[in-house]
Amino acid sequence: MTGRAGEPVAGDLVAGEPRAGEPRVGELRAGAARTDITPADLRGLDAMTGGFTGVHDALFCRAVVVDDGVRSIAVVSLDLLEVGSSGDLRSRIERELGIGSQSILIAASHSHTAPRVGRTPAGGLSRPPTLESLAYTAVVFDAIVATVREAQSRLQSASLGFGRGRVDVNVNRDELRDSEWMLGQNPDGASDKTLRVIAFRAHDGSPIATLACYAVHPTVSLGTTLLGADLAGAAAAAAESELGGVVLWLPGSIGDQAPRLGLEHRGDGFAPGAAEVFGWVDALGREVAEQIVGTTRQISSWQSEARLGGSEVAVPCAARRGSGLKADMTQDDVAGVDVRLTLLCVGDVALVGVGGEVTTPAAELITSASPRANTVLVSIANERIGYLADDDAFARGTFAARGCPVQPGWDTAVARALAAQFAAADEATEPATTTEPATATATEREPATATEPTTATEPAVGRP
Repeated sequence: MTGRAGEPVAGDLVAGEPRAGEPRVGELRAGAARTDITPADLRGLDAMTGGFTGVHDALFCRAVVVDDGVRSIAVVSLDLLEVGSSGDLRSRIERELGIGSQSILIAASHSHTAPRVGRTPAGGLSRPPTLESLAYTAVVFDAIVATVREAQSRLQSASLGFGRGRVDVNVNRDELRDSEWMLGQNPDGASDKTLRVIAFRAHDGSPIATLACYAVHPTVSLGTTLLGADLAGAAAAAAESELGGVVLWLPGSIGDQAPRLGLEHRGDGFAPGAAEVFGWVDALGREVAEQIVGTTRQISSWQSEARLGGSEVAVPCAARRGSGLKADMTQDDVAGVDVRLTLLCVGDVALVGVGGEVTTPAAELITSASPRANTVLVSIANERIGYLADDDAFARGTFAARGCPVQPGWDTAVARALAAQFAAADEATEPATTTEPATATATEREPATATEPTTATEPAVGRP
């Protein structure tokens, strides 16, 4: 499904609860859809440079809805820089489509040549919205609802598969120059090369949706002033062309990861033309797409029955002022900032959404609290409060640490909250597939300054 941003999308509403003739409890169904969200007017939408001068490639909203006969979850991927607070949007989806707001994960690809939408959460570090970006936000939010509605109308019997690949298009970007940690390239720094794939296919083997999670800033073309989805969009489009179905890009531990090629922070005066830069975008995108396709096709274990779960907590942390940032970055003067944590489970696969740009070591700490072997951390999920740096980054004073709005120890608090979410989910429902008992090794380390996590919306499995 394609069309210009804001076009109405047809789709039959699928009821939230099982009805006569629907699959038995635990039998998976999935549906996916895609909508063009390329803005018609580019004025006031470029948050990173002086303004967009044209469009290089289209931007899309992609969505998948998964149902187990009792409850549904939805995942939305956007070719955008970031999404601010999404609580009202997710509540609207719950009202209109019957998918619980806690069972929805919305993530932008973080393309730096695309607009940002929404308002910054309280205490978050970001550029303030413009009147134009707020108007575009309304268009995008309508498109998200329409795309999820269309995906829901396409629900069909499905099987779930999970796979891991490896692709080397990212590099740690914390570079030490003149005794100061700057943005650059650090081949010796922590970098997760793992590509994590969650695939849904119809019973005839045809693809429905493929979720691809990888850790890289899509900043290859930053500086060209042309709107586009950068390498994330190039990878998703190429994989869709080869696989079929809808391919959703999800950002992994991007807080300290740069692309291997790009204009940003080179510092050597190199100034290639736009054609060469977008050649890099396509080359890196194809490299990732090949791994998405190969990993998906190598999945040997598929399950057609699984129980779904969704929950969300707001983990309160002590606030921290950003430093050494660009003058147009703003931050409320508050005592505490919530780190939003979203957990979606499909059988033995878990999506862990965190509302900021998580660095690699912090992601490892958080996911170690998961009892699921197939756990995927998604950065900037459901909101973006800023960077979320690990303790070592704080000690060194890296760019991510300077842009982190919460004090050290936030990652341990989030890991503890995640362990509690899993415990609540396992207590609420018996999954169709066997999983190991929950463990939370990450909670052995006490947080330095973060306060005890509390529930913003009580952890829940299923629809309200």
